[in-house]
Amino acid sequence: MVAIGLAGSYFLLSVLWILLSDRAVDLINDPALRSTVQTIKGLIFVLLSSALIFLLAWVIFARMAVTRQNELAAARRLSSLLESVNDGVWEYDTGTGDILFSGRWQDLTGYPVLVPLPHAQWKRLIHSHDVPRYEVAVLETVAGRQSHFELEMRFSHKDGRWLWLHVTGGVMFSSSPQGGVVLAGAVTDLSLIKDNEEHLKRMVSELTRSEMEIQRFAFAAAHDLRQPVRQMGSYAQLLERSVQSLLGGGLGGGNGPGSAPETVVRDVQEYAGFIRDGAATLNGHLDSVLQAFEVRSQTLTLTSVDLLMVVDGVLAKLKPMIDKSGAEILCEPLPMVQADGDQIALLFEHLLKNALSYRSPGRPLRIQIRAHRRLGTWEISVQDNGEGFPADKDEAIFQAFYRLHTASEVSGSGMGLTIARAIAEQHDGSLTATGKPGEGATFYLTLRDPT
Repeated sequence: MVAIGLAGSYFLLSVLWILLSDRAVDLINDPALRSTVQTIKGLIFVLLSSALIFLLAWVIFARMAVTRQNELAAARRLSSLLESVNDGVWEYDTGTGDILFSGRWQDLTGYPVLVPLPHAQWKRLIHSHDVPRYEVAVLETVAGRQSHFELEMRFSHKDGRWLWLHVTGGVMFSSSPQGGVVLAGAVTDLSLIKDNEEHLKRMVSELTRSEMEIQRFAFAAAHDLRQPVRQMGSYAQLLERSVQSLLGGGLGGGNGPGSAPETVVRDVQEYAGFIRDGAATLNGHLDSVLQAFEVRSQTLTLTSVDLLMVVDGVLAKLKPMIDKSGAEILCEPLPMVQADGDQIALLFEHLLKNALSYRSPGRPLRIQIRAHRRLGTWEISVQDNGEGFPADKDEAIFQAFYRLHTASEVSGSGMGLTIARAIAEQHDGSLTATGKPGEGATFYLTLRDPT
């Protein structure tokens, strides 16, 4: 409702501004003056729009920070609750060699409660990597060298899956009727906690990275987005001076008949061009930011995707850019993967645009796309012989708005690789890069192998 209200207010104010300002401009009889006023009117509209966009971005970031705090607080409460729940109680008599379980043991493991379980069989159900730690803990406790033990270990459920158990125990009776030591303790199911811990680690890592990107975006907004606005303001002042010169000198003022209007018109055209360039730069940055938000927020539609067909489609889309650069692109056979076809196509589009943009002027551009299968994943490499980049910039190039060159040298917003990495991570994959200055760069996309 707030978004609708803001959009409606902006629409009404925009329409009102256009109608009233156009009516006011129509009252000016002088064509040159009317053109100048029309330019100033557009400048004011751009400035007001920029202020509104800044306000909306501020609100979005504030809400993201609150959401992050709420998610972390909820995760901590869930973890504490799960850790406080005991699922079963056990008793081990070293004289008989039997273990008895009660409580929710059957619900937890599938094995019956209050039925003696031989200790040797119990150890066979423990993961082989965890048995030595368990044996040492029991022996140390029985020998009296420690008052109790506490450890985490993996245990085989009756249906074959592995459970993570938190086992605590100590000596309950130093001697039993059978001449042994009776140990007792509790068993807690940690499986869900372990899963949540892994999920929390990924979530905290993602939130930390998102927070860093927000900070970088705030800096970039203050630098890159404000610069065009300042540029507009500076040239607006020059426009005002030109208008004053026109009004003060009249149509026949200056160095000769008609010279003042010609100079003013030329200045207006030049300054208007600067204003348009600034506005175009601002729009480009905002488009990239919106695309990045869209990539991170949308739900993936995973299907079986032929990467070779995806690359062919991207190459067809980029054909004008490829022909202009004279690039040679070689693509080896690529695998089928489970992915969102549109998002993966956007990823390859950004990678190929990057290679085409940073080509070396001293040699023809050559791009090679290969695939290798590695430990249950597919690694797709995009290698070029372009300008490359220093080794210490292999992570910096993925930062939002980071540029190796100025905008006048290489066009773009500096968000392409950031968006590409976000897409890879949305697919539980990764995107990394290596490069050497003057020799080229290689980007490595890792995706899960569906087979």
